[in-house]
Amino acid sequence: MTTTTGCAWTATRPATTPWLTITTGDTGSGSGTVTFSVAENTGDARIGTMTIAGKTYTVSQAAGTTTTPTCTFTLSALAASAGEATTTGSVGVNASDTTCGWSAVANATWLHVTAGTPGTGNGTVEYTVDANTSSARDGTITVATQMFAVHQAASSTAPPPPDACPVTLDSTSKLVGSGQADWIITVTTAASCSWTASADVAWLVVKSTVQGGVAVPQPVTGSGTVKVRAVINTGPKHVGHFNINGVVYTVTQGAGSATP
Repeated sequence: MTTTTGCAWTATRPATTPWLTITTGDTGSGSGTVTFSVAENTGDARIGTMTIAGKTYTVSQAAGTTTTPTCTFTLSALAASAGEATTTGSVGVNASDTTCGWSAVANATWLHVTAGTPGTGNGTVEYTVDANTSSARDGTITVATQMFAVHQAASSTAPPPPDACPVTLDSTSKLVGSGQADWIITVTTAASCSWTASADVAWLVVKSTVQGGVAVPQPVTGSGTVKVRAVINTGPKHVGHFNINGVVYTVTQGAGSATP
């Protein structure tokens, strides 16, 4: 700053511009120099002022270059398998930046996230799988932006699912006369599989289900036999069916004799 020798002056900046600092020359006499510093800007462009010897000095600062990182995540594995018993496990999380935050959430009632969430940067998610008392099952855990799949084996004591329990019959059809007819259908299946027998018409009757020579209630587990009956027919020839675990057994009965 240039002025007449002996003229006193001051340099100030308003309190609203804390990012400007006068480091030397805040007072002087005659010509002199004011030194100031500008703090780093991490936001938008800004303008500040200083007043030097009654004159306004303007400082413009460009916007900051600091930006929020783009966060991407990868997992150490995409899936895991567990046995039927209670199981614990873990999966690693790799983040593209140490400031990237994430969380982990289980998407099945039998899966539980036990540690590691929420996290920032790299980390490890720990989880528990409940004991399984039924058929095999699959669930997922959402970790950051990724999906971690868990498959659990079926219980060794659980009954097989229905489609794993086929039955075979000694025959799937029978032709009977118009009189009452009684006979036995043999059913073969796995020892752990259950089955039932029913009829779709009133003139066909399931008399009993038998296993090992002893009558047992339905459903029957394992192989056995069905005692069935076709009642007397006094009308025209007709057709009915027994259904044994989805296997259809067709019965055709001859017409009854005409009566006065």
